[in-house]
Amino acid sequence: MRHSILALTLFLGGPLCVGHADEPVKDDKTFEPPPPRLVTTQVMPYYLPASLPRPGTREIWQYYGVDNRGRWLPRVILPPSGEAYYYYSGAPYPFTTPRPGLYMPYVVD
Repeated sequence: MRHSILALTLFLGGPLCVGHADEPVKDDKTFEPPPPRLVTTQVMPYYLPASLPRPGTREIWQYYGVDNRGRWLPRVILPPSGEAYYYYSGAPYPFTTPRPGLYMPYVVD
């Protein structure tokens, strides 16, 4: 029933919404925008550099440490919580409890 009334209203070109009779009709020609505001404060623009500083060519060696055989291996961080992770990526280090001989938690690099 409702669909047929809607279709009939659209077909005849009648209004879909009925406004209040008390409201005056607004004419677009009489609309005046408010006057522009004056900006009195001086705002310094935020400086954003074009790119981040480039790392040095030897900075990659900070992510490696020497093991007990003299080999360079990825550095593993052992925080007090006990969940060890790789320094370069933050991925968890899986071998802290089954192989405790491979790291020395009392030595600081």
